[in-house]
Amino acid sequence: MGKLLVVPLLYFTLPAIASVAIAPVTASATARISSEKPAEKATYPVQKISIKGITDIKIIGVKGHLKMRGVKNARSLSLYVKHSEGRRFDDWHLEVQRRGKTICLEVFNVAYGRQWRHLVREELWPEFDLELDGASLPTTVAWREGTLDFNSWGANLDVSFLKGAAHIAGGTGRVNIQPVQANVAVHDHKGPVTLKGDSGQVTLSRDQGDLAVNWVSGKVAVEGGAGSLKLELGRGAAKILNFNGTVQGQGEQALWDLTAKAPADVNITTSTGPVGMHWQDGGAHVFLTSTHGSIAFPSSHFLKAVDDYEGRRVVEGVKTAKSMGQVFIRTDSGPISWR
Repeated sequence: MGKLLVVPLLYFTLPAIASVAIAPVTASATARISSEKPAEKATYPVQKISIKGITDIKIIGVKGHLKMRGVKNARSLSLYVKHSEGRRFDDWHLEVQRRGKTICLEVFNVAYGRQWRHLVREELWPEFDLELDGASLPTTVAWREGTLDFNSWGANLDVSFLKGAAHIAGGTGRVNIQPVQANVAVHDHKGPVTLKGDSGQVTLSRDQGDLAVNWVSGKVAVEGGAGSLKLELGRGAAKILNFNGTVQGQGEQALWDLTAKAPADVNITTSTGPVGMHWQDGGAHVFLTSTHGSIAFPSSHFLKAVDDYEGRRVVEGVKTAKSMGQVFIRTDSGPISWR
């Protein structure tokens, strides 16, 4: 049987073999919390966790803030915890446990067990603020509501949550984020990034790797970066500025505003959403077509309107330069403008 240490609202389960070590909790942290002020939070001393024999981390939270910061060459993790005070939160605990080669941090309710998700009303969810600093390990996070912050995390991340915000900066490895209603920002990351959500705002800047975004409704902004970008956006607005690589976009009603230069390869297909293209520098092979929408471009330009093809308006042309790119834009009724 594992060793059990219980603190009000903070609950650690350890294996008999001490391959996961957590520092003793001070006496002040063991005093029972009786305050009924939900706005206040109790704070516990930092807990040190050894990563010897550990290959990954799993975190299951409810509500609150999660911060994870990777520290180069670290051999342990430091855990900081804050939680809601009040008697109505007495049945809520944070369990820290080694399961095989995985460190698991899980918030659960003693009275309802792990079925609390189906039995406890949202207004009764407690807030747990967790901060984990140290060695970067592949991490899976399942959260309900709050803010998630990952700084310089040098390992794979798989994150799902209902609503709130997620911010990733300066890390490496594969990132997979699946929120429902959230704002997501990924900056200066190296590695593939996959985002899939219903609504909110997405910001990607200076990321290097294969980027894939599938967003139902909202705003998506991409600035700089290199690799490949695949963006599917139903409604809202997409703004892509100087992404160096391949850009593939598909949408329904979304507005598209793109700025690119050679040797970028841009391919955009939409239904009713307008598309604006600003080609900054270099040569390009360009093909613009719309079934019912207009196509605007400057006069005395390398682009030329050609005879309608199967009922579609077509504008095409080639601008020759040392560095060459490619642009293909197609809409059903959305207008296209080249500038």
